[in-house]
Amino acid sequence: MKRTVAAVALATALLAVPASAQLMTLYSQLEQAHVDGLPDQDFEPTFNAFDSTAADDFVVPPPGWLLYRIRTVGSTGVAGGATVDVTIRANVIGGGNPHLPGAAVCTYYDVVPSDDLAGSLTIDLPSPCELGAGIYWLQLQVAQNSATHGNHEWRTSTTQRNSEAVWQNPGAGFGTNCEIGWWPMSGCGIVAPTTYDLLFQLLGQLQPVPLHDQTDSPGAGLVPDQDFQPAFDIFDAQAADDFEIADPLGWIVTRLETVGQTGVAGGATLDVAIHENAGGLPGAALCQGSNLTPRSDSGGSFSVDLPTPCTLAMGTYWLVLQTNQNSSTHGAHYWRGRSTSSGLPAAWRNPGNGYGTGCTSWGTVASCAPNGATESDLLFRVMGTNTTIFADGFETGNTAGWAGCVGCV
Repeated sequence: MKRTVAAVALATALLAVPASAQLMTLYSQLEQAHVDGLPDQDFEPTFNAFDSTAADDFVVPPPGWLLYRIRTVGSTGVAGGATVDVTIRANVIGGGNPHLPGAAVCTYYDVVPSDDLAGSLTIDLPSPCELGAGIYWLQLQVAQNSATHGNHEWRTSTTQRNSEAVWQNPGAGFGTNCEIGWWPMSGCGIVAPTTYDLLFQLLGQLQPVPLHDQTDSPGAGLVPDQDFQPAFDIFDAQAADDFEIADPLGWIVTRLETVGQTGVAGGATLDVAIHENAGGLPGAALCQGSNLTPRSDSGGSFSVDLPTPCTLAMGTYWLVLQTNQNSSTHGAHYWRGRSTSSGLPAAWRNPGNGYGTGCTSWGTVASCAPNGATESDLLFRVMGTNTTIFADGFETGNTAGWAGCVGCV
């Protein structure tokens, strides 16, 4: 069960993934690679006694993470025949390790790796795993037919971060004492007793935090912002309000929240966009998403994730919102005004002039007075991170920060 992987194969495996401007390296544990690999395979039925799984822990700092991608360093006979079961587990205290894997937080079955080079896997999760601050465990099991593709092993390390990696082989095929429950891998007799961790890397985004918040001081005004069914197209309207980025590093916007009111909640999708500023009114759209399903709809107050993060430099921008909703089943939707103001006055337009205001192009809410609303601001919150997204060393070709198999011990 021990297989040496050449340095060039290991480097190629990790460099093969295309760079992503939207993901950042959240955690990287790739130093001091050892030649030993830990079995982590779900075999064909004939060899079920050898089915095993491994896990290693990592620490998530505040404000938390959105985990999208996992990279592991491993080895196999013939690449390309694997699917992977991925489980992110909470941490519990006890047993032979100071900490052990606990309850599952996120589970993904039969994930086809987006890249498999010599058993080093890149795994794009079907949906992001949302993790708050704390200690977690990454558990993997690689399903692969040994008759056609050989055995898969997860590469080990001679250094230890946090708790030692753990392993289990419930069917006792390997003849160790590490059968029921989780056991520190160095004591199972499968790998060298001087190995303590597994090699992996986690990529994603930071959990969004409020970057701009003007949800205080709700006003009485309700501003129409709806895309109606065709019979009422002349009433289709959009509303917008501005926000300013003073941070020289800019922001990465991932989530938007608005305060509103509707007849019956739960029937809306959203068209949202962030526009540049053009003379005090919305200009060209920079980032947008159509027919987005809100994360939550509480009486017409929405939380919605952008389909891709919106990277913005220092400056003034506009959030433009339109609620797609059938008024015959869910009533009309309104964006609530704010009794105090900051920045530029909120804007509104109704191209079909169904409201009879004459504001068929962008004008201020105060001057258009749709539905009698005259507030200068609207209630909303912009969320994301002001941390600059960067490409990690593998994506840039800079391997100085990791050991690979160079100097394997």
